[in-house]
Amino acid sequence: MVFCNKSGYLKFISQMLISFCALLVISFSAYSQQGGRTYTGDSKIKTPPPTKPNNPTKPNNTTKPNNAKPKPTVDKPIEKFTAPANLKIPELVLIKSGGFMMGSKSSRADEQPMHNVELGEYEISKYEISNKEFEIFASATNYVTQPEQEKSPVCWRDYFTPDRENYPVVLVSWQDAMAYCKWLSAVTGKTYRLPTEAEWEYAARGGTTKAYSWGDEIDPEQANYDSNAERGLIAGVVLDFIEPVDSYSANGYGLHNVSGNVAEWCYDWFDADYYKNSPSKNPVGPEKGFYKAIRGGSWVSSADICRVSRRSNNSSTFTAPYLGFRIVKIN
Repeated sequence: MVFCNKSGYLKFISQMLISFCALLVISFSAYSQQGGRTYTGDSKIKTPPPTKPNNPTKPNNTTKPNNAKPKPTVDKPIEKFTAPANLKIPELVLIKSGGFMMGSKSSRADEQPMHNVELGEYEISKYEISNKEFEIFASATNYVTQPEQEKSPVCWRDYFTPDRENYPVVLVSWQDAMAYCKWLSAVTGKTYRLPTEAEWEYAARGGTTKAYSWGDEIDPEQANYDSNAERGLIAGVVLDFIEPVDSYSANGYGLHNVSGNVAEWCYDWFDADYYKNSPSKNPVGPEKGFYKAIRGGSWVSSADICRVSRRSNNSSTFTAPYLGFRIVKIN
């Protein structure tokens, strides 16, 4: 290619730089919507892992059986709080003790082998924890979430508006979710925490053995997910796609939005090989690890990611506009 003069050459270089910058912006937007870390062996999306938590320990792939019910992780003594006048305890659903086949026969190695799991009785929140429920906790304790501590330009408060009180809280880390559980335990005298993967999957299945709680197929009338594979490149007010916590029909146990809407933190450390070593009674996950388990898929997820057996994970400090949580109470 020959340029007639120096100015023409400079103009060409300038246009090339603009095009390159635009491509970077689109690529970053797509990455940010996909959730950072992907599953082991996921060939569809290749992304680097997030920043490791402080003082990380290597995943324990030879976890010893532990049949005890999990207890809340306590980094320091739980402070004593007086219950606020506007305390709102999330509505819970009783899950009676029983057993089920956990995992699947899909091609995903981290969902295998399918294995029998027996669980004691517990209660799990009927809905994802809402903006209003989280706001009561944050106001009562002056709690500062992970993004707020990091001076992020976007945090959960940016989307807590009167018309979104009943929407699931997002942009909260695993540590933020556990702080809410510890506070609720302190003000009620009951034991609340995040569900283990086993408790989550058992409740999410709603008594079925299907890919989703209602069957083996999914459509936009049944869940809030990326049915047209077009939300991954969306920039702007992405939370417009989130629906209220009571949207869509409940599963067989009365839980809403276990597939889609927002993904949900679980109690466990994540280990792709844990099912090979998992105890059959009340499994609580590995004793140590780099990442925490995530379940449920979200508004930006494909149909496959919304399956009830599908596993995901990320750093305990990770936050995203498609990630929230629900809680359990141990009886």
